[in-house]
Amino acid sequence: YAPEGGDVPDTPETPTATTDVQILKIKKGTKEGLAGAVFKVEVDRKTIGHYVTDKNGEIKIEKVTGTLSVTEEVPPKGYVLDENNHKDVEIRNNDEPTIITFANEEQAQLEVVKLDADTGDKLEGAVIRVAYDGGNDFWDLHTNASGKASLSNLKSGTYSVKEISAPAGYLLNDTVQTVKLEAGKTYFYMYRNCGGENTASAQLVPDITDLN
Repeated sequence: YAPEGGDVPDTPETPTATTDVQILKIKKGTKEGLAGAVFKVEVDRKTIGHYVTDKNGEIKIEKVTGTLSVTEEVPPKGYVLDENNHKDVEIRNNDEPTIITFANEEQAQLEVVKLDADTGDKLEGAVIRVAYDGGNDFWDLHTNASGKASLSNLKSGTYSVKEISAPAGYLLNDTVQTVKLEAGKTYFYMYRNCGGENTASAQLVPDITDLN
C-alpha cells in the first residue's frame, strides 16, 4: 500500500543469522592484535583444523554449528602461553559472528651472572635454581664460560633464586633470594663469590637491573 501522492515505504531489513566465528588474539591489557598464535579448533570434539592468527590477530571461520572448543597451542613470539588457553562455546544463529578473545602477556626474562668478587673473573659451572612463586615449577641454570645463564619465556610474578652448586674451588652459598619479574622486561641478577679454593666463606650480592 502506498499513501496517496507518496512513496512506497521501505521494507525493514531482517538481520541475516550467522554461525560464523572470529577468534581474536590480543596483548594483555590492550586491544592490540597479535599475529602468529596457533589455535586448535574442534567442533563437537572433532578437530576441524589448526589456525594461525593474521597480522590483526584474527582467525575467521565460517558456518560453524555445535559446541566449539578452541585451544591456544603456541603463543605469539615473545609472549607467554596463558593458563586459561582453552574455551568452549556453544554456537547458535546470531545477528553477528561469535567472537572469542584470548589475551597474552609479554614474556619476562632473567639473566644470571656469576663473578669472583675479588678479581671480577667470570665463573663457569655454577648451578642456579630459579623457582616460580616458591612452588614446584623450577629451572636449573648452568653458568657458561662467560659466567652467564639466562632464562626466557617466563610469566610475570615472584621467583626465588638460589645457588645449588658452586663453581669448582668456591664454597656454596644457598641463601634464597627473591625477584619480582614484570611482563616484557629483562632482569639482571649478579652473584659474586669471594676468593677461591681456600676461602672460608662466600658472599652473595644481588644486583637486579631492569635492562629494557
